[in-house]
Amino acid sequence: WHGAALALADLESVLGGIFRTAESLLISAFATGLESSAGPAADRLHAVRRHIQRNLHRHDLSVADIAHGTSISRAQLYRLFASQDKSVHATLREERLAKSMSYLKQPESDRLSIGAIAYACGFSDQAVFSKLFRQRFAMTPREARASAAASP
Repeated sequence: WHGAALALADLESVLGGIFRTAESLLISAFATGLESSAGPAADRLHAVRRHIQRNLHRHDLSVADIAHGTSISRAQLYRLFASQDKSVHATLREERLAKSMSYLKQPESDRLSIGAIAYACGFSDQAVFSKLFRQRFAMTPREARASAAASP
């Protein structure tokens, strides 16, 4: 395993490639044409969520970046999320936390530090990550890792 030895730019490139490949596979597997019947707002929301998923690893991902990456204005982006249960920021944070939990549940996650996993999920500060993780999952990242390791 040499992932931990990769330079940050290389790791981001690899993760970006993985996200793009996974997205392509999912799109081809579930391409049914139903998305377009849901309407333009649903299509835009779907595009925004895909963009967020592809760029979770970017700690500098902002609302402006999301809007630019999906070719809509920030105002349109905020309006799009006004009818959702979570704001754009909350959605981004939730996706990052969910991704970090999935990494921590993997048996090989003990090869990476909590900080490396946090950074790979777009958190630039491990203390902030740990605080948000605990608020969301009612356990620390280390406890989540230990719990996953103890489960068969």
